[in-house]
Amino acid sequence: MRSIAPRNRSAIAPSRHRAIAQAVQGVVAGERLAERARWDLGEQLRWLSAIRRYVELAQGISTRIDAECPDIDRETFVEPHEMCSTTHVHNNHRLVTIQEGDMLFWGNVGMQLDMHQGDMVLIPDGRLHGSTVTSAECTYHQPIIPDDWVAALIAELDAKAQV
Repeated sequence: MRSIAPRNRSAIAPSRHRAIAQAVQGVVAGERLAERARWDLGEQLRWLSAIRRYVELAQGISTRIDAECPDIDRETFVEPHEMCSTTHVHNNHRLVTIQEGDMLFWGNVGMQLDMHQGDMVLIPDGRLHGSTVTSAECTYHQPIIPDDWVAALIAELDAKAQV
């Protein structure tokens, strides 16, 4: 019986070493992704458990917009009854403000925030959320909020909590 093994084993050794190195890189990358996923889940749960705090932050941001940037692009949406915004994320902070109508806002199964005219909430970047219009029509705004504004307000609230 004739062997099908290569005649020059030393030619295969570099390929084998590269394959092993790439497999190790894949395992390390998988571990990093899993670690990031656990961190992100923690951030999502922290946001949901502190949603009232993000309603307070929204008030401060709205006041600052009125004083410093009254012409900010508010990204206005007008949606009909039962319009559903499936869960999604943004890569920037958003201030959701209800101008007219009613909306059921959520960030996870069981977490719901009933929003009406004048209500607002800050959605930090990367936080999973969605909504459903519960009135005949809902007009709401979603301006993009700079990172430094959010950081300053969070620092201010943290300082007040420590006093």
